Amino acid sequence: ADTGPDSLIVVWDSYSGTPIKTFFNPAPYGIAAMDMSPDGAFLATLSAVPPDAGDDQFDQTLAIWEWTSESEREGPVHAQRLPLLDAQTCIRFNLNDPQEIVTNGAKHVFFWNWMGESLSCYAPLISKNNFRTAIGAYSASCFLPNGQAITGTADGDVILWEQAQSNSVAAGGVPGASMDGGDNGSIADGTVEELAERSAVKMIHLGEGALNVVTTVDDKYICLAGEDGAVRFYDLQFRLEAWFEDLEAGPITSVSFSAAAPNVDPSRLDFSVPDIVVGTRNAYIVGLEAIVFEEVEPEARRGTLLVQGMSD
Repeated sequence: ADTGPDSLIVVWDSYSGTPIKTFFNPAPYGIAAMDMSPDGAFLATLSAVPPDAGDDQFDQTLAIWEWTSESEREGPVHAQRLPLLDAQTCIRFNLNDPQEIVTNGAKHVFFWNWMGESLSCYAPLISKNNFRTAIGAYSASCFLPNGQAITGTADGDVILWEQAQSNSVAAGGVPGASMDGGDNGSIADGTVEELAERSAVKMIHLGEGALNVVTTVDDKYICLAGEDGAVRFYDLQFRLEAWFEDLEAGPITSVSFSAAAPNVDPSRLDFSVPDIVVGTRNAYIVGLEAIVFEEVEPEARRGTLLVQGMSD
C-alpha cells in the first residue's frame, strides 16, 4: 500500500511476484499502516492523514478488508473513524484471535474488536503515576503468543498490557486518554459490546532510543529493534536470549523473517530463528542468520549486506 492521491492496496504472490488482488483509492490520502490476519484472509489498514493537517484538522479510519472474498464488494467490510485526534501509525492483528487488533499513535493505544457486525475500540488509561516516571511517545505494538500485548516507546521502554475482566460499555462512550489520564471507554457501531479490557501492568527499559520494531517470531521470542541499530531477542518473560549489536547499518526501521524453518544445528546453538532481513534508515538491507550470534569477532557478526540504496 502507498500514500498520496490515487493510492493502491495490492496483495502479491510472494513466489511469482504477480499481483493477486488490488483495491483502488482505499482512502483519500492513502494508507499509513497495514497488517494481514494470521489466516491470510483479511487486511487491516489505517488511512493516512493529510500531510499539511493540523493536530485537530484530520480524520483517520481503521478499515477491515476481506480480500479473499469472491464477492463484487470493492470497499472494506468494516470501517470506523478514529475517536481521538492522535494519528495512529501502527496496526497489528492478534495472532491467536484475528478479531482483535491493536493500533497506536504517539499518545494513545487502541484495542479493537470486530466481532459480529460492529467494530469497537477502547483506549486503556495510563499515566506517569502508574510507573512513577514519564512515558515516552508510543512507537509500535504487537500481541504476544500468551495473550498479552506490548507497546514500545521512543525512550526504549516496553509497556506490557494484560487483559482484565470484561466490561459492558455503552456505544459512543468517551475513549480514555492513554497518556494524559481520563476515563476508560469504548466506541462502537451503535451497539453495546462486551470488551475484555486491558491495563498496563509493567514498563521495562529494553533499548536505547526509539523501538521502531516490536514483533514476535516462532511463538517463542520477542524481537525489538530501533534507533540504536541493534536487533535483540527476548523470551516471553523478557529475558535476553540473543543480540545483534554490530551491524553498523544505521537505525533499524524493519525486521522480517524467512518463511523457511531455521537451518541451525540444535547441538551448537540454543537460540534459533528463521533467517532475518533487516532494513535501516541508511537504505541498507542486511541479511542475518541466527548462527552469527555465536561469532566472536564483531566483523563476523555484521551479517551480509544485501542491498545498499541511497538515503535522504
